[in-house]
Amino acid sequence: MNLYERIQHAIDYIESKLDDNIQISEAAKQAYMSRAGFYRLFNAFTGYDIKEYIRRRRFECACSDIENDVTAVEIALRYGFKSQEAFIKSFKSVVGTTPGNYSKATHKYKFEKVNLMETYFEMKDKNLKDKYPEINVLSNLPDMRVASYWVLSENPEEDGKKVIMEWAKTNKLLDPEKGSRVFGFDYPSYFAKKRGYEWWITLPANFQFKEKNVIKEKIVPQGMYALISIEYKKDDFGDFIGKLFGAKGKFAKWCRESDYGFAFHHYLEEFVLDDENNNMERKNLYFPICLNPQVKVPFIFEMPEFTAVVISVDNQQSDGYDKVWDLYYKWSEISGSYEKHKVLQMQDSLNQSWEVPAELIITNPPNEADLDGLVIKKIPSGRYLKFTTEFTSLNSELEENCYNIYAQSDYEKTDGKLIIEYMGISNDWNKKTLTCLYYPLTQNCDTISIGGHTH
Repeated sequence: MNLYERIQHAIDYIESKLDDNIQISEAAKQAYMSRAGFYRLFNAFTGYDIKEYIRRRRFECACSDIENDVTAVEIALRYGFKSQEAFIKSFKSVVGTTPGNYSKATHKYKFEKVNLMETYFEMKDKNLKDKYPEINVLSNLPDMRVASYWVLSENPEEDGKKVIMEWAKTNKLLDPEKGSRVFGFDYPSYFAKKRGYEWWITLPANFQFKEKNVIKEKIVPQGMYALISIEYKKDDFGDFIGKLFGAKGKFAKWCRESDYGFAFHHYLEEFVLDDENNNMERKNLYFPICLNPQVKVPFIFEMPEFTAVVISVDNQQSDGYDKVWDLYYKWSEISGSYEKHKVLQMQDSLNQSWEVPAELIITNPPNEADLDGLVIKKIPSGRYLKFTTEFTSLNSELEENCYNIYAQSDYEKTDGKLIIEYMGISNDWNKKTLTCLYYPLTQNCDTISIGGHTH
């Protein structure tokens, strides 16, 4: 059950108890959350404080009762007011008129039950939903203003969490009325000891952002997602990885069978803080999708000849990845710029990049670099079909999607190598492209036809 469903479960409980005693602790239990976490996320998902939401819903019910000639005394008792006078006073402050005059009012008060599933999700194929009940299509995750913190380490999730959560507490962003949500994603995601991870905490509209160094302000564009929720044992990385890859596998199958296709905005993980069950953790996984995909249109790219350090790997061990990324970080520090260097992976196979041997390449070694024991090669020029993606967790679904376009389009292909380019580190996520895929073409290929369109 994802976060939207959990909050909706609590809303349904509230709805069944509007004329009874509503226990906030029980509503939180219906959402499988602690009371503090429930207050914050209810506000985040509905835009209302939980008590205010209950009050407004009860007043709509009261308006309906008035139209049916129920007396103010009965209504006051039904919805838990201390007295008829207290009900009338509160009714006028919210509705704008007294209960006695409401039936004559021109504008009727409306505050309908929130239905998150109808508001945010769509279902085009009931049979597919029955086959993959754990997958929901989020039609639009709106633009988000976030505070961002990025870290590179051997355990970036935990290292980053300490910093951003402390900052969030200092700025009271985890208070219930702020309605903040917490997201994260791998950036960059490497098969090496060090990985990058970026944390986001959503910001309220009136938040005054002051920090300009470690914690950064960003605007995240909207997007459509396939949403899967996973539950795993707390502090059990193996259980998490197993559930994560299981979810990715289900998403890949679902994507191929549905009307939706893989899109290139960010994959995200939403964290559930203050969960009711202290032995388990839950995450919402947001897989980027689009309807009837054309994919970002690739273009023909002329790769110039270049000299680089080459390290061969067999993909069964991380030693090669560790070595090349250690060099990348070291050379970037020597050069004073990450943008001077690139890391590329060259594969013979075009659609199984993690299952076959590869060459890892790092470009532009600085003059001060120690090149002893390293293999230096000239990489020949070539013509490629280039795909650009902001999706940080490169996996088989992304590659298969691009490969199908490559294989089915009308242009001259060659048996050259697939190249995956990792764009490295950037202090400005909003402008930086993360990953490029290059599929080899013949030298005389000038135009391509994709989906009936020539480019």
